[in-house]
Amino acid sequence: MEGEKSADITSFKVDAIISLPPEQIKQMIPPFMKKIASRRARNLLVMFYPETTSVSMEARDTSQVFFTIKDADSSKGMDLLIHSGGGDIHTAYKLAKLCQKKFSNIKALIPEYAKSAATLLAIGCHELEMSPIAELGPLDPIIGFENGSTYPAFAIRDSTRVLEKEIEECKDKDVRRLKAEHVLGPIAAKIDPYVLSEMSDMPTLAIAYGKKLLTSTGYGDEVAERILKRLTYERGRPSHAYVIDVDEAKEIGLRVKEMDKETEEECLALLMFLRLCERKMCENGHPPKLPLIYVSRPEKTEKVS
Repeated sequence: MEGEKSADITSFKVDAIISLPPEQIKQMIPPFMKKIASRRARNLLVMFYPETTSVSMEARDTSQVFFTIKDADSSKGMDLLIHSGGGDIHTAYKLAKLCQKKFSNIKALIPEYAKSAATLLAIGCHELEMSPIAELGPLDPIIGFENGSTYPAFAIRDSTRVLEKEIEECKDKDVRRLKAEHVLGPIAAKIDPYVLSEMSDMPTLAIAYGKKLLTSTGYGDEVAERILKRLTYERGRPSHAYVIDVDEAKEIGLRVKEMDKETEEECLALLMFLRLCERKMCENGHPPKLPLIYVSRPEKTEKVS
């Protein structure tokens, strides 16, 4: 009975499993992943970044993914389910290249969100499939600091412009001087010039990485550049959290389609289980500090587009 339930997560209700320990919930995930992989006749790699502990992409993830997929059958292609708010842009690029070297056809599955650096990873796939509630975001990596705080790279880069504008818009000369000395001056003094210098290159870096990934999956140079201008604020994105849904992703020029109903239900159900697992780990005093990364190989040969 347990095996049957494990293979049919979409029929589960949260109340039926919420009392289970995290290890038992974890055991139910691989059989269901196997069902998705077999139905689609493709390998399935899941990269779930816990939300409660704000786990983000870091360099350590590259080796974990390398060993996770090294024995997968590269001839089957791969579905990459991504659930991440982003992180290190260099890691996202390396992960995309790693997957491209292993598989000649990769489809990104986005059930809910793949933002910032995770968007870079997604566009490194040959095609994207998004649920109706899924979103991508601008290529604006999150930068972590030693005190634990995090800020969008472009917000750091633009901080001096914001301060300059505040002074310029003040018409009264004396008020402008007082504002500069006693309000904006102390704020500006907190901005690390070395960090600011590195962040000023971030749009160029995002475009360079993005163009390499897009052209390696068949986009022409001009199309790739046009897509990346839309993803790096050059044509206006109001904030780091800006939502790029499936319709806008198509309009931008990405090869993307809305998930079919069965894939949508399966991906969202799998995401629910991963979240429940995360929640139970936190309740048991062991909050996840690393991404949950799984791979499953297909058993059947039929393919569902």
